[in-house]
Amino acid sequence: MAAVVPPFYNFTGNYKPSGQDRTAAERNYVIEATRRRRRILQVGVLLTLRWIEIQLIFDI
Repeated sequence: MAAVVPPFYNFTGNYKPSGQDRTAAERNYVIEATRRRRRILQVGVLLTLRWIEIQLIFDI
């Protein structure tokens, strides 16, 4: 006879979060990762523009 396991139950004795909670956490991670990549790109562009400005000022 097979053991009856309640829904969303794992074998460590803890209930798993619902699919909506897990999806919300993943969604937040994706949003944060997208913002992080965008900030990295913005900093790269600003540093490049700053370097060009320095080259023009000092005629390097």
